[in-house]
Amino acid sequence: MKKNLLLLLISLSAAALATAQIEVNTGYVYGQTNGIMRTTIPAIHSVQMEGFYNFPGSNFAVGMEIGGGSYGTEKSERHYGFDNGTSMLAPVTVSNNIFNGGLMLRYDLIKDVALVPYAIGKAGFSRFGTRLSVEDPRAEHTDECPVPLVSESLHSDYSFTTAVGGGVRYDMGNLFKFLGSETIFLDFNATFVRGSVVEYMSVNAPGPGSVGNGEVRDVDFQFANAARPEVIHEYHTGYLYRTPMELVNYRFAVVYRLP
Repeated sequence: MKKNLLLLLISLSAAALATAQIEVNTGYVYGQTNGIMRTTIPAIHSVQMEGFYNFPGSNFAVGMEIGGGSYGTEKSERHYGFDNGTSMLAPVTVSNNIFNGGLMLRYDLIKDVALVPYAIGKAGFSRFGTRLSVEDPRAEHTDECPVPLVSESLHSDYSFTTAVGGGVRYDMGNLFKFLGSETIFLDFNATFVRGSVVEYMSVNAPGPGSVGNGEVRDVDFQFANAARPEVIHEYHTGYLYRTPMELVNYRFAVVYRLP
């Protein structure tokens, strides 16, 4: 009995996959921050990958997304002390990054047309992280990046997010017949993203009245010379903010639908 039930489930799953339409796509995302976050982060640039499962005979599709990008980088040169007691100016890089992931539900408002409008909803998370690296100025610059003298994560935090929006998907087979229909698409959408309060670093200094009291503080990075551990070097690396996450994402992607 159990064996027959298992065979039935396998058969049904295989039949569903055989008639389903699976899509994968890669796109560029421009994130326009809103609210308080806009005063500390001008914009977020990301690359995002998505995969969708289209329910057979339905306008609904479910999917997953994963992506990452940057919202600021600052490069400078600071004095770094070596084990032999000497010191040199070393390149210091502070990079602010973001990583996203989540689940999606899409509904095509019209089907079987060249330009398909749709509504979309998402639920997931965003991880904000800042990393500092100090490059060895004595290393020769070759095609391979030298191992940094220092590589430290300065701060990271998560925001749980929801998003709603809409977009359009265009079948490129209408322009290039050799592609066939419903295979390659151009896709554009805009989503309004709201998230929980998150702590994140930015190299941008706060403007007057940009954040409330207690929501911003300076972040300094300390390291010691191994030869003289009593000598502590301290450098200002940015500002730590605590604000709600709020932005509008504009996404342009190329979609491939598996046969």
